[in-house]
Amino acid sequence: KLYPIISLSTLTRYRKQYLGDVKIVKGGRPNKISKKPTKPYTARQLRTDRLNVPKGIQEHLKMEGVDMSLRGIRKGFKKRGFNAKRDIKTNFVSKGNKAERYACAKKYKNYTLIDWHQWVISDE
Repeated sequence: KLYPIISLSTLTRYRKQYLGDVKIVKGGRPNKISKKPTKPYTARQLRTDRLNVPKGIQEHLKMEGVDMSLRGIRKGFKKRGFNAKRDIKTNFVSKGNKAERYACAKKYKNYTLIDWHQWVISDE
């Protein structure tokens, strides 16, 4: 609190009474892509998967005349709820190989550690 004696409601009332509709400028660094045509267009391209990676957005913004780092673009993505999603990688197993692997697993299901130590596995 700047003025501990005066309450916030009193300050607000005085501001409205004497200053009227003066807009309080929000401090901080200005947004790089705050231009009206750029921001909605970029968001639409993201939603339609035309520019679905930060590098694509960076190249598009460079053509528009906005030089922005990849890190800044990624932070903007996260801020707007576009989080990276990767497909879960699985090993490809063909139908024939799947049946063979299942049969092998069933066959050796009850093997103990001592039984497995009797095996010699070699790539020769």
